[in-house]
Amino acid sequence: MGFFNTLICTMPCPACGVTGERRVQFKYGYTRQIEYRVGEILSWDGPEVGVQVAGTTATCGVVEDCPACGVGGQDVVIAFDNDRFLGVVDDPVRAAALRRARWEDSRRGD
Repeated sequence: MGFFNTLICTMPCPACGVTGERRVQFKYGYTRQIEYRVGEILSWDGPEVGVQVAGTTATCGVVEDCPACGVGGQDVVIAFDNDRFLGVVDDPVRAAALRRARWEDSRRGD
């Protein structure tokens, strides 16, 4: 996967539904293995993935393995408002669309 960041948040596991602290990997902003929590501000201080957007935006992320059931790898949506982490939404359809758009941007060199 190369460089990515991690959002640490409380959310239900998309597979088993047990709520707890989860780690969600994503590639957006300055990607250098930075760990964030909900409410913190995303860094854009270096080589970046994506485009900084004012207002509300989102990117896709991948949930790491659940400590309760061991299942991981589910696509989720990470929401931001002016680069501040709002949280994670379990919306596989939107996450897939965001992932596809990011892939298409990378193919164009955006």
